[in-house]
Parts: sequence; C-alpha cells; structure tokens
Amino acid sequence: MVVSAAAGAVGSVVGQLARIGGVRVIGIAGGPDKCRYVTEELGFDACIDYKTAADAKSLAASIDRQRQPKGVDAHF
Repeated sequence: MVVSAAAGAVGSVVGQLARIGGVRVIGIAGGPDKCRYVTEELGFDACIDYKTAADAKSLAASIDRQRQPKGVDAHF
C-alpha cells in the first residue's frame, strides 16, 4: 500500500492501521524530516521524499525500488 501525505493527520492513521493489519506500507512525504518521522515514529516500512523525484516516472521507479515490483495494491 502507498500512502500519500503520510506525515499528515489522515495519512498517518491510515498507514498505521494498515501496518497493524499486516500490510506493507510505503509513505510519500515532503522532506527528509517528514520521511524520518513516517518510518521511525509511525512505523511505515519505507518513505519516499516526493521532493527528490524529478517527475511522476521517477516517483514510480522509487516505489518499485521499495520492493513493490508487482505494483501497488492500494493507494490512499
């Protein structure tokens, strides 16, 4: 599962609930501090800093590198 705005109020809850349910969760947030918060405090499996992606294609490639080569089953 990929969660946009993972450091925000709704995204953080959605990701944590998914993790409790045993789902692998990749967050998307803006900046290294927010990504660190998402992984270290919220417990997401990984976080991608969208500000480092040049375009949508490179963002998708980042998701693939996070062990989601078969694609994403859910996006919130």
